[in-house]
Amino acid sequence: MKTVVPTQPNYSMTDSDNSIKVEIQARSIDFVTIFAGVVFVSPLILIGIPLMSSLSIGNQNDMSFLLLSDIPFYLFMLAFFAFGVGALIFRLTLQETITINRDAITTDYQTLVFKKRSYQYLAKDIQGLRSSPLPSSNFFWSNRIAFDYGGKTYYVGNGLTESEAQHILSAVKTKFENYGFAK
Repeated sequence: MKTVVPTQPNYSMTDSDNSIKVEIQARSIDFVTIFAGVVFVSPLILIGIPLMSSLSIGNQNDMSFLLLSDIPFYLFMLAFFAFGVGALIFRLTLQETITINRDAITTDYQTLVFKKRSYQYLAKDIQGLRSSPLPSSNFFWSNRIAFDYGGKTYYVGNGLTESEAQHILSAVKTKFENYGFAK
């Protein structure tokens, strides 16, 4: 019989006197990351194969596959390559920090390449703070903590599981009663 070893949480939570700070680690490899890797490699294959075959045949001077009419294709492949690299770096290095205090929820997003971005949501305007049972409809995200803010629903906690989100929300509920929790 195999023993199932519990997985480590994807976040760390620090509870101080007046705030709760949740740091969520970068994502692990998943379908979208693999897809971004394929996008990253495909232009190299589509351009590299004709180049290598031309050079291996012994026609180093024959670059006929690099036709002037193919320049838009190569530019498209270069853009495709750049998008793939950016998506891969973004997916593997995104760090999210959620700081919750009596006045607001603040989210900070930072990657290896892009600078920190911060968003603040005031506690008095937050309603329906809850764990999201399903991933959001956005293909690239699987956020798990949701709240209504004005006329829009916001999602934070990228990459959390349902149980991790419930654990964070229970800590927030016991410490800060002024948030509008979902019933």
